[in-house]
Amino acid sequence: MKKFFYGCLMLSAILSIVLILPGCNLVNIKTSEKSQAVIEIPNGWLQLKTDDFSIYLPDGWEGGNAQEFASMVNGQLEITPTETAISDNKPLLVFWAYDTASALEVPLTFNVLRVTSDISSLKDYMDMSYKNIETANKELDSKYKLVEQQILKMASYDQVARTVTSQELLGSNLMMAQYIIKEDAIFWIMTFGAAQKDFDASIDNFDRAIQTTAFK
Repeated sequence: MKKFFYGCLMLSAILSIVLILPGCNLVNIKTSEKSQAVIEIPNGWLQLKTDDFSIYLPDGWEGGNAQEFASMVNGQLEITPTETAISDNKPLLVFWAYDTASALEVPLTFNVLRVTSDISSLKDYMDMSYKNIETANKELDSKYKLVEQQILKMASYDQVARTVTSQELLGSNLMMAQYIIKEDAIFWIMTFGAAQKDFDASIDNFDRAIQTTAFK
């Protein structure tokens, strides 16, 4: 069970890396903190954060930065999943989290990537990125489906690229809700993962949580 869980968490991060297009570079800068619209934080939700990112999630979620992610997974799977996500000692993975309190067979997961690109349009970035993902999954002979995709306003963010996909992993059906927010040349890529049977009951909380994010 632990290996399957950590494998799902790692897959979520690895699939997100496919979104990095040629010419994109990792950055080590801080953007000004986004002013947030008034968001009602549900009772029992707590703020999780690193130096660069924060989000409110239900009590029971735990998370950390790229180094903590590598340490956790190394202890369980004896591999280093973040090696391919580091360039010039700058981590691509900004934040990760998972639901430790859930009784679900496959716990809910979350990760955040930060990249830069010379692509000026959020829609163009989204369209080209998912073409990359489709190509990668065909090469891996993986069952992958784009379920829903749109750009919408969420809280203080005027444009959020929101995409829902399904994926088969180790014989189980998973779904992911991915959100991309553009701030100047920086693209923040945030991904929630869940078992397909649990996704519909979780998507409202995923949407709500994204509205509580802050970047620094």
